Amino acid sequence: MKLTQFAALLLAVAALPASAATSTTFNFADLTYLNSVHGGFLPTNTPADPWYTCTGGDICSSNLGAKKPVFGGDLTYVDNGIKVVASATYTSTTTTTVNHKSVTSTTTTDATVMQDSDNGYKAGKVGAGLGVYHTVNNSDDNITKGEKLTLTFSQTVKLSDVFLSADGHVPFNQANKLFLLDGQAVTMSSDVKTNLVGKTFTFAFDDASSKAEQFYLGGMTVSAVPEPETYGMLLAGLGLVGFIARRRKQA
Repeated sequence: MKLTQFAALLLAVAALPASAATSTTFNFADLTYLNSVHGGFLPTNTPADPWYTCTGGDICSSNLGAKKPVFGGDLTYVDNGIKVVASATYTSTTTTTVNHKSVTSTTTTDATVMQDSDNGYKAGKVGAGLGVYHTVNNSDDNITKGEKLTLTFSQTVKLSDVFLSADGHVPFNQANKLFLLDGQAVTMSSDVKTNLVGKTFTFAFDDASSKAEQFYLGGMTVSAVPEPETYGMLLAGLGLVGFIARRRKQA
């Protein structure tokens, strides 16, 4: 193999970490529904795993309009080469009396992810983002008591910003309100700063706090984090090129 070929190999391997530093903002609030046509930032679900129009133009992960409504499913989004899948659950709490003692039990079931379509057709309003439905008889489509939204990425990412919208489809501006980010209570704002790294992040109502507030996930900014094998490939490529260079010098 010629030296130029090894040089090309080095450049290709060295470029891997640079591509892994990709940063993008998933703008879930950018959704329009005009003249029965959706526009903006749409899910990329396949026909085998479709999304459904629900509640006047919103997008849902399951068919809530069926004779027997179906809950669950997911919404898939891709932006700048980064893929994320949104799913949801609902946890209900029941207290019963057994032998004159109160017994509390919880049950977790699949819920439906909803992307709100308010952006673009109501004057003075902004897009809301992602919410959750756990019943068809409830118009409350944001993330509220017992509901959890889970976002799962196809690669490790760093979550730097979380953009929240309040009930009423406006930027969140209520002070001292709380929500759960990966199970930890966090003060709400329109732009929550974080340094979380991982593939899965959860957003939930803080059932245990009197300061909890319902919300929509309007968007999030993430950047891809190089996997350990990426660094391994880089080191291997550098070592190989160095080895060949030494062999050529000896020859």
